[in-house]
Amino acid sequence: MPEQTPSFINNSQENNFCFIDLSFEYLDDMFEYSTKEGLYDFFEGEAPSTKEQMGDYLGKLLQRNEGVTMSGESSVWFILDKNNNKVIGSAGYVGIDHIRGNATMTFAISPDYWGRSVAFDMLHSLVYHGFSIMGLNRLSSMTFFNNLRLISFIETIGFKKEGCIRKYYKQHNDGKFVDALIHGILKDEVNYERCMSFSKILSTR
Repeated sequence: MPEQTPSFINNSQENNFCFIDLSFEYLDDMFEYSTKEGLYDFFEGEAPSTKEQMGDYLGKLLQRNEGVTMSGESSVWFILDKNNNKVIGSAGYVGIDHIRGNATMTFAISPDYWGRSVAFDMLHSLVYHGFSIMGLNRLSSMTFFNNLRLISFIETIGFKKEGCIRKYYKQHNDGKFVDALIHGILKDEVNYERCMSFSKILSTR
């Protein structure tokens, strides 16, 4: 019986959002944020064109949460904007390895919230939960080499570049293979204060 990941504890200081279980109840919201321009720029697959396609993808996410694959466990949640009672993205961990204490962070948040305080609150909570609640040893992130927005974002809390996997991703728009960058962070490298300072600055705008 695999070890169960604890329920998510939101450590956001602003508390303007929360993590909730994936559910078809929020399929409309998921389809809305997933089809916004820019979200799929650094995804290998194309954005869903129909709600049926979105539902198929959500079903796969639910199956991953419920099972264990060769790459480890998966725990992904929806991000709920409590002010607007609307799901604005998803976040969590894939490839959870309880023996080594490793996991890879994954998240997709509506472009409407890029560069806003809720994004930094989400990052703060995701890292905090991984280290302080799940007891992980390290967290990693992997993305396209030119995804500068995400790279800059995760580096605010202390992620460090660890390596490059050459020609790892296949771009859906032109079929070209491009490099992937790997970032990682250990518990004693986390800079929560810097992450929250960004959140506070942006919350006043």
